[in-house]
Amino acid sequence: MNKPTVLLASGFVDGRGGSKMCSWFYDEMTARGFPVIVATNSMYKYKLNELRLKTDITINLNPFDSKEEIYRKCEQGLKDVKFDIMVSMGWRTYWPYVAYKRKTPYIMVDGGIPIHYDSYPAPFIKEVYANSKLFLMTTWFNWKAPKNEILPNIKVVTQPYPYKRVKEMRKVRNKPKEYFRKIIAEKYPDIEDHEYDLMVYLNLSDAYIDPFNFGPNNIGYTDPWGHQMADYMAQNEIEPSLFFLFKLIAAFETNYPGKVLLYLMQQKTKFISDPITKMCKKVKTIAANGLDLTLDPLIKKAADVNICRATNCDNQADLSLIGEPAITSVVPRNYMDEDNAAQQAEKMGICFQIPYDDPNYMDKLQHYVNDKQNFQNISQKTTQVFEDFWKNNNFWTELFKIIPNK
Repeated sequence: MNKPTVLLASGFVDGRGGSKMCSWFYDEMTARGFPVIVATNSMYKYKLNELRLKTDITINLNPFDSKEEIYRKCEQGLKDVKFDIMVSMGWRTYWPYVAYKRKTPYIMVDGGIPIHYDSYPAPFIKEVYANSKLFLMTTWFNWKAPKNEILPNIKVVTQPYPYKRVKEMRKVRNKPKEYFRKIIAEKYPDIEDHEYDLMVYLNLSDAYIDPFNFGPNNIGYTDPWGHQMADYMAQNEIEPSLFFLFKLIAAFETNYPGKVLLYLMQQKTKFISDPITKMCKKVKTIAANGLDLTLDPLIKKAADVNICRATNCDNQADLSLIGEPAITSVVPRNYMDEDNAAQQAEKMGICFQIPYDDPNYMDKLQHYVNDKQNFQNISQKTTQVFEDFWKNNNFWTELFKIIPNK
């Protein structure tokens, strides 16, 4: 029996979580022998290219496109494409609407669900959600998602990690930080010029701190790396995230007793933060030119502390997989159920929260880092939570209830 052709749809989200999930999904599905067609849009394609994921269909978008035009371009882009089922990475309905109209099965994947729905041509079409075969809400622990009458078919599941990756990352758990710091130093030789007392990885994507990434600032703007802005963030979501980045750097400079090496997720994040860092004597920032899915978890393991802006994101999932605790500073608030998820995780003893605007942020961070026994306890808990969740709430188990895997 031939396996069904899967249309992997992407490109209508911010951050890097969506592109990571596409890469992981593609690797596991093709390893299992499924034919996978990858569709995206021109504003998002560079994120897939960064992960060396080949795209088969790319629709050309620009910031002036109306919502009707985006839907039309998606439909036109898939006009002659035959597929048996669509898996859409992201919560917007631009791609799934095409499958909905065709009466072809589709599955939606994201870390959160919308707080409002509307009719065509809104980006969150009520009927499309109601007719989805499955909505896979990705996280790393067994949290209780908000009830939703529109989406009765929500399953809270793991990230779509390939099994091979999970096996490799389990080997990372018990190796010492010095082992990974040598690997990082080979990649970034200038680190050795900065004798740091604390290494921090700030898991905050450039999409959340870029003031060009919302309308009308995005209209007709191309950044220094040749990327057009997608405009999926609101101003009140970017402002606190940008403030948090600046405040954190300044706090390390003024309120931490030693030198700090701060790893930032993207080169653009470093570029935006440079004016603040240049005023510092004790803080040095580094960042990769592109995301490396093999190296990234090793940097997380090398760090003395990881700081995450979200609870349900792939970065927290990675940390759980490698047994590395984190500080969670939910920013922006009231966004994709992250506040609720952080509260639940904290009650389970697997999350240490410090609000991003807490005036005593640095005192609490130091106390957390210096409490080695508590750090070790959380590490053990997060590892066990990952293993239990991987066993009982596995992404692939739920997916293959819908997609035949023969």
